[in-house]
Amino acid sequence: MAKIKVAFLSFFYPGINPYGSSRYSTNLLKSLSKIDSISVDFYCPYPIRKFEKIMNINYIFVPFRNIPLIKFFSFTRNLKKLLESNSNLPDIIHSNSGAGFFFKKVDFETFHHYEPFNFKDLMSSLSYILSKFSLHKARHIITISERAIEELIVKEKIERDNISLLYNSIDFKKFFKKNQNNKFKKKFALNPEEKLLLSIGPLLNRKNLKLSIKTLKYLLNHNIKARLLIIGKGKIKFELESFADKLGIKDKVNFLNFVKDITPFYNIVDVLLIPSVLEGFGYPYLEGPACGVKFIGFDTGIAPVVAKYHLGKIALNEIDFMKQALEVLNNEERVSSDAYDKLFQNFSLDYYGERLIEIYKKYLLNKVKK
Repeated sequence: MAKIKVAFLSFFYPGINPYGSSRYSTNLLKSLSKIDSISVDFYCPYPIRKFEKIMNINYIFVPFRNIPLIKFFSFTRNLKKLLESNSNLPDIIHSNSGAGFFFKKVDFETFHHYEPFNFKDLMSSLSYILSKFSLHKARHIITISERAIEELIVKEKIERDNISLLYNSIDFKKFFKKNQNNKFKKKFALNPEEKLLLSIGPLLNRKNLKLSIKTLKYLLNHNIKARLLIIGKGKIKFELESFADKLGIKDKVNFLNFVKDITPFYNIVDVLLIPSVLEGFGYPYLEGPACGVKFIGFDTGIAPVVAKYHLGKIALNEIDFMKQALEVLNNEERVSSDAYDKLFQNFSLDYYGERLIEIYKKYLLNKVKK
């Protein structure tokens, strides 16, 4: 059987960062690179070495005019010319982040989730809006969460038959359980009895990080010796510091800015706090449990699915969020071997690639029938 030839297009609307859209593309490419029945041409406007290093992926750099409000159109127009001039046309065109905007039809568009329009970040917001137009040009849409399916049906009036659900994956070579590094833990815990809490992500209001600080206060009031580590950069750092100071626990909160390798922190903390009430997917829901630590979160993104495997707890409201954290710490719960196996079986890169190939094959079969 001939290989399925896929052209994967990606723009990364806000720019380059280790999360979000670029991370989705990285994991997708790593997963597909291991499958012999497919060949992938990856069209991207950024000369990123990590993509060039992925084996069995044909990385194609697409130049563009790097001018605010112009660069998205410049990239997609050049991409269209480049792809349509190729005599060896692909079987499937898979667009991500609206990169297929100028094409009359693309086979697939990946939809992550809706985000509020933000005039302070105009480029990100504009590109996000443009990517929505691509949804209606695509013959089929891949979503990464149940919430995204609901949004597409209700807000965009997309038929359910034209949507496939494919959970994101994580690299278990990077995120894995190992014995706690006591030497590393002593850098943050002042004594062996002190529990470590962790929240990660950009310091933005929508991440609801004040709840993590309130949870620390709640635990201290219940005689739990604890300290909160907040990893991330953002505009509200001073506001969060002032809030901790107002509660009288500023000395119990460590702001660590950006950390390149989060894995050692996952391995030393006792509970992972994810207080945001709206997530498109949420990689920490998988990464934390992969390293052995359970999360406390809300019914959003991948959280409810992961929680079914006893990898975390879903809170009903803020009070319940704090109570759930207390329960995990009192019981000293970490991820069991059985729960870890379930996580690996459902969210590893290998599983992801196989599932995506199934979607591609089903789509091509239906396309031939039509």
